[in-house]
Amino acid sequence: MVTYNVTNNANTSLSNLVVQQPISTTGKSSLISLQANTCTGTLAAGGKCSFQLLIKGANNSEQQPSSFTISPEICSFNSSLCIGTTTLNNLTVQTYSISATPFAYLGVLYSGSNKNNLVPINSASLLLGTPTSVAYDWTIPHEDSPVAVSMDGSRVYTLEAPSGNLIVLSSGSAPQILDTIALGLFPLLHPSIVVSPDGNTIYVAGTYNGILGYSKIYVVSYNQGTYTVSTPSFDDTSFIYVGGMAVSPDGKTLYVSDYWGGNDIRGAFYAFDIHNNYSRLVTLNNNNAGCNFHLPNQLAVMPDNQTIYVDAQASPQGMQVISNDHGVYTCSHYLSYITDQTNGMTITPDGKYLYTASNNVANHKIYVIDTQNNSALTSATLPSGIYPFGVAVTPDGSQLFVSTNIGSSTTNAYVFSLSNGLPNGNPTGINMTGPQSTIGQFIN
Repeated sequence: MVTYNVTNNANTSLSNLVVQQPISTTGKSSLISLQANTCTGTLAAGGKCSFQLLIKGANNSEQQPSSFTISPEICSFNSSLCIGTTTLNNLTVQTYSISATPFAYLGVLYSGSNKNNLVPINSASLLLGTPTSVAYDWTIPHEDSPVAVSMDGSRVYTLEAPSGNLIVLSSGSAPQILDTIALGLFPLLHPSIVVSPDGNTIYVAGTYNGILGYSKIYVVSYNQGTYTVSTPSFDDTSFIYVGGMAVSPDGKTLYVSDYWGGNDIRGAFYAFDIHNNYSRLVTLNNNNAGCNFHLPNQLAVMPDNQTIYVDAQASPQGMQVISNDHGVYTCSHYLSYITDQTNGMTITPDGKYLYTASNNVANHKIYVIDTQNNSALTSATLPSGIYPFGVAVTPDGSQLFVSTNIGSSTTNAYVFSLSNGLPNGNPTGINMTGPQSTIGQFIN
């Protein structure tokens, strides 16, 4: 039995504690269950509570694993996170000076303005905040405007073109540019941005000018207000066309999909050890048993880090499910034809549902996947002529935001109300002028 002590170091009381389960481990353990949880209801400022984890091995006898890993999101109060301190079994509630209301952030390219406006959307009222203009060349395809948000919600990231600069903005209803970071080479084709759970590392990837074999991943480290850019060799991995990236919830592993990588023209999946100079932990391609990669693109990782979903952009369409058994990665099964030309995937904070958008010309739908049995529960249809490009779910799981690559003259984003994870009725349109590209994460 492992006991975790939680301390509220905020100057105000916090409510609605959620302790997430299961929690991933490495070592001998195979079963974890939550026990003796006193962290419920309201925790006063300076207050303490605790919970226990019963850890069992394969023989069902209680035993301590050789090592233990907790996710930064092991527990949360409203907009705050429980994070580990220097002592493994002690956690503190880390709070941030942000609005209690989450915002979604969309990169909106206004035709003819040569400006990429970062538009915040209040998730409670669906009202637009104040757009922030970022230089953006109209000749660059508008979908190449990724947005990412740090887990604590304090910073928003997007790219500037043609300079290739990473733009750092404040969060909230009126984002302001905080910093501009030169990367040295702008990944013109299919760039992506992901942020580590602790917010201290930003990964930017893309393929320069559409030249296959000329993909790069930039690692931008943040420390006390200073950003440092590096380009590790990733164990001498030659990226052909980086499709997507994701960081494991414990912040230890970087996952990368490559359209044509891994000595296989149909693509590959990589896992890199972040704390060991990005050494390559695994390469999976269609030469591995059970793997069916068909131009892998975006990634989604379960909160327990035991399952990774990889979509497919070529026929046969579907989704490859990768299992992570204490660092051993295998292609467990393939979800055929659940989606077609996936654009955007997101998983609810509790890990119960995966939402993915189908961007096929004749099938613009949002699919809801039950992650417990990896089956499609239902689908929701977007208005005719809408091409979904990104999805994001609010932290409380009550709303699903969908951005569109091509929308009507004014409506470019849609919001589904969710009931027990399922879309409830038709979506509500969010009106703005000009086609918008992608949607960032929500402030947690």
